[in-house]
Amino acid sequence: MSELDLSALQTLRRQYFGLVPPYLLHVPDLPPAAQEWLADNLVESPLPAPEEGYQRSFWKRLLQPLEAGAGEDGVEERVYEVVAGIMATPPRFGEPPQSYKTFLYGRPECAITLLEEQVAVQAGTTGLRTWTAALHLGHHVLHSSPSIFLPSSASAPPPVLELGAGTGFLSILLAQLGADVITTDLGDENGDDEDQLEHPPRVRSLDWSDASAPPDDRPGVWAEALEPVEGRGRVVLAADVIYDPDLVPFLVDAIGVLAKESYAVLAATVRNEKTFKLFLDECSSREMRTELLDLTPMDSSAPTFWDTALDAGTRVEIVRVTPS
Repeated sequence: MSELDLSALQTLRRQYFGLVPPYLLHVPDLPPAAQEWLADNLVESPLPAPEEGYQRSFWKRLLQPLEAGAGEDGVEERVYEVVAGIMATPPRFGEPPQSYKTFLYGRPECAITLLEEQVAVQAGTTGLRTWTAALHLGHHVLHSSPSIFLPSSASAPPPVLELGAGTGFLSILLAQLGADVITTDLGDENGDDEDQLEHPPRVRSLDWSDASAPPDDRPGVWAEALEPVEGRGRVVLAADVIYDPDLVPFLVDAIGVLAKESYAVLAATVRNEKTFKLFLDECSSREMRTELLDLTPMDSSAPTFWDTALDAGTRVEIVRVTPS
């Protein structure tokens, strides 16, 4: 198998475990050797498989290339058994269930596996899924770290506090890179999913509105977050938290407290220009300096992290905020 064929198959594998919509899949020719590779690396992979509805759509998309590339004995046996079994199962109707999604990156390969909602809105709020801005910020953490973290000469990521962590994608990525991470959001403090990491993030509940309370009246997570780590203050990171105008003042309050000895870096999917400008203006009114970072965008044709195309074509800005 040529190097080009292997590269295409590795891309298809990353798309499969990342639940990329079938119409966006990069499907190469699938001769017998490629079908054997798919059996070894998708069918028999130790990674958690996507939910059955996605598997059905994925293999249906591959049916024609599989049949066209089959050898004298037909489609590879292990692949055929999976496809036949899925196609024989009645399809499920209604909203798709939660599914494991695995983001594969780097050499040697690393994996971040999350259990996510497959709908954009769940129970009247945004579904628990990894959004575009987090993937872009994760890409820049890996490939533009000197521009994200100060000082640029530092050899390892600084200690980090993530706001509005959601699925925890960014926190897990940074923990895999060796950073000391506190990951926060509203809700409980169940961090069981991260316990398998060598240096798991500490999961904490944090309400931005508590920033306006006197320091002694705030929950303990605020003091924990402000405690220096080996003489370094925590960098505040957040992705896709600038979306509700009513929450912007509370977000800026929280940044003003938590990043007062450091700085914050936020990734924003700019769906509404007015809301993004409101955030910048609110920072300015508190005498916080904002800087839009000029970074090379993630390549949409061969991205570090594959996306589900919900925000395709929407601008993502990376902004550094430094309290005065």
